[in-house]
Amino acid sequence: MMLSLGNGVQYKDLLFDPTRKAADGLVLISHAHSDHARQHDTTTIMTPETSKITGITGKVLSYGKTHQFGEFRITPYPAGHIIGSAQYLVEDGKTIVYTGDFRLKDSILFPGAEPLNCDELVIESTFGSPEYTFPDPYDVYKDMSGWVSKNHSRGRIVLIGAYSIGKAQEITRMLNEYTAITPLVHPKIKAVNDTSVLSGVKLGDYLSLDSEEAREISREPFVALLPHRMISRNTIESVMLQTGRDVVACVATGWAGRFSRFKAFPLSDHADFNQLVDYVEHAEPKKVYTTHGFAKTLASQLSHKGFNAKPLEKANRQS
Repeated sequence: MMLSLGNGVQYKDLLFDPTRKAADGLVLISHAHSDHARQHDTTTIMTPETSKITGITGKVLSYGKTHQFGEFRITPYPAGHIIGSAQYLVEDGKTIVYTGDFRLKDSILFPGAEPLNCDELVIESTFGSPEYTFPDPYDVYKDMSGWVSKNHSRGRIVLIGAYSIGKAQEITRMLNEYTAITPLVHPKIKAVNDTSVLSGVKLGDYLSLDSEEAREISREPFVALLPHRMISRNTIESVMLQTGRDVVACVATGWAGRFSRFKAFPLSDHADFNQLVDYVEHAEPKKVYTTHGFAKTLASQLSHKGFNAKPLEKANRQS
């Protein structure tokens, strides 16, 4: 049976990151972002960290530990994307790797993913087009922290927008490592930060925006870390009215080139185009299936390099 798109990525009775609640089959969740993780009514596999962050119940597997589920031997490995993110190696006579979202470059939180040798590879292609090449994360940390420190020292309030799971923890650690500023974080971000710390991830200091200590600090210029979608003109104007201070805002995203309203830093927890190609070259699969984002573009680029690559197709279109 071939790999295909259905309710997530499907192989036999395996479902990788199904997008709808599954009632049967064996579900593998790659990480805690809401477009990948949900509660299912069937056996569900994830890492302990993903379970803690999402509250999803199921079978928790630690990195590098192989478990037998019927005909399948399943081993999760770090994906370098967010806390608890996993790529899965599945063995059932042949070897299949599902990368989920991943990053090869090391971040301030943890090492990048290691490519896994396999017969068939399902690789995410969010940034699978040649124009998406990202600078080294540590260069972005330097630039971003410098911009934050400069504005903070000039008496401005600095608002930073980032995804609550993943990017926010990276920026919390960055602010602690590169500045002397303790960030005030949205309660949603604090909850994930707390879980990350309990799981052994070092983040440094942070305070919830709704805490008494944060209210005291906010009488002076401060730096606040907010969910990405909260960064807006309305938010900036509201904070200006409440504090009587100048307010600046920025976002951290791999889509930085698309932003014109706010300062944007090209910090992504996804692989860029070059990392995607590097993964395939090191994994040496016999077949490559691309999925999400620029799936057709990446498959075409890989085909030109001599790989047997194509976009993953829906089950009813498979031959």
